[in-house]
Amino acid sequence: MAEYNARKVVSDILANRYFTNHGPLARALEQTLEERMGARHAVLVGSLELGLLVALIALRTRQHSRLVYYPGDEDPCLVHVGAFSGLSVHALDTTDSVVQDTDVLFRTLREERGLNCAAVGQGQQQLVVHYPDWSSARPEQGISDGFPEPVLLELPTRHGGAVLLFNSDELAERARNVRSSYGIRKQVPVFVTCNGRYSEAQAGTVLDYLANSLGWS
Repeated sequence: MAEYNARKVVSDILANRYFTNHGPLARALEQTLEERMGARHAVLVGSLELGLLVALIALRTRQHSRLVYYPGDEDPCLVHVGAFSGLSVHALDTTDSVVQDTDVLFRTLREERGLNCAAVGQGQQQLVVHYPDWSSARPEQGISDGFPEPVLLELPTRHGGAVLLFNSDELAERARNVRSSYGIRKQVPVFVTCNGRYSEAQAGTVLDYLANSLGWS
């Protein structure tokens, strides 16, 4: 797991005099990820599992009833987050099994590749989880306007949480409102909220790693 300077993180938090959630360090990290990843919106969440839950609640419409995935994309959290989102979870045999109106397609990207993953099901509502190798891949290549939204990235430091990347203003704001009242830009109606808050300590560790290990500033 990525290393960071804990003393520097604590010093930054004390200097800002903001000790809870979605403060200046979290806002700085969201801005850094937006700029580096080429997305209009970066929505930080406390963990990868919370990111899955926030994304599914934000994506889901009244027509959606299933969370589906292909062999090789299994994740032990799917049944849990699917149930909380009101979606039944199903494994698919072929790409022809996806029903566009009712299914949310769960995909994972583990290989070192760009985040332009629009080819994995154009027009299909998707949640793509990407596990970049931060030490070597350095995912700075950006995201195309046509990528399936959202992409969920696990952040590099221990307990560093995750980030949802959006180009859609509407979906991003729904995700912020689902996450918690912290960090919203506009209040929009969502059918349920969860405690997906992102702490200043988490933000500080990731910012320190990105600056010192990857040269992001």
